[in-house]
Amino acid sequence: MSDELGPPGKRRPARPQPLPIEIQLVGSEEKIPAWLTELTLAGGLVEPAKGNPLEVGNRLRVVIRVIGVEEPVVIRCIIRWDRRGVAGVQFFKLSERDVRILMEIIADAEASARNARPTRRIA
Repeated sequence: MSDELGPPGKRRPARPQPLPIEIQLVGSEEKIPAWLTELTLAGGLVEPAKGNPLEVGNRLRVVIRVIGVEEPVVIRCIIRWDRRGVAGVQFFKLSERDVRILMEIIADAEASARNARPTRRIA
């Protein structure tokens, strides 16, 4: 069985190259550059590009600009945990469009991981 699966029936998160995103705390107009990794339909990891204005319990919007998609994807989420400047976020109230686009991003990341060849160290 592939190591893409963890415990039976549970998928591991896709590990794409970090996606450049913007985050916006609910109630604030400031958009903060950040990175999104460990992406699933349930959430992911957010790392602000500089500083860490995030706290557990904060609600925020994650803005993802996708090539070929005119309007950015805006996902509402809540910060569930924070360690060393990386926050685990849980998505909520995803639209059908959001789900479709996230599934495409995840599928692309999984395909890239399958097609990647291991690198060799040269002595």
